[in-house]
Amino acid sequence: MRRNVSRSGLARKHRGQRFQIKQWCNKLIDVPCFILGNAPSILDHDLQPLNDYFTIGINRSGKLIDPTILLWQDISLWKTEYHHIHNLQALKVARDVADPRRLYYNFHLKDGTYRFDNKTHILYGRGSSGPIAAQLAVAMGCRPLILLGMDCKRGADGKGDFYGENQFWLPHTLDNCWLGLEFLKKECPVEIIDCGNSELWKRQELKDILRDRIDPKYALGRQQYVSMLMS
Repeated sequence: MRRNVSRSGLARKHRGQRFQIKQWCNKLIDVPCFILGNAPSILDHDLQPLNDYFTIGINRSGKLIDPTILLWQDISLWKTEYHHIHNLQALKVARDVADPRRLYYNFHLKDGTYRFDNKTHILYGRGSSGPIAAQLAVAMGCRPLILLGMDCKRGADGKGDFYGENQFWLPHTLDNCWLGLEFLKKECPVEIIDCGNSELWKRQELKDILRDRIDPKYALGRQQYVSMLMS
């Protein structure tokens, strides 16, 4: 006999599955996190060694490397890149309204200013994905945060992103991005290392950071980090 389940009951069950990343809080204590943006300067580095480390890729950074986590907040990314996103091995983490088929892990984005609140499933602020990814990393316990391709300015050739022009940029996109970087500079509770050209931090080279600052014990590979988050 078919069981009669109420629509509200199914909704509650589904909501619990969607926001399952709330269980990721403090799962990666002291694990370095490489956050991969889309600015042209990300092409200055050989990213292949990062396949062994914990990475959060933002938006189209998955075209360069298959990160541990791919994060996005805008439905425009899903609409234009769905097939590519779906074929990545990365854990997909999307703002709830940017995952219309409810296929992936979700977070809810609160209005207002950015802030660190030690939650993985509720993040804060609008206008830039970099500070949102940083909030997630800090809530998972990561430190330090190593930024690549998070410059909030065009490259020397005038291109806005490493792949060319983003058709979804608005007149205030770069300004909002810069406000997000200033927030990280002022408020981030863990060390930030910048391998880009933002000029808010002294630029460092990824190969030097991997050699001198990151303990090889953290080169655990994707499956180990996924297991740690899911345990």
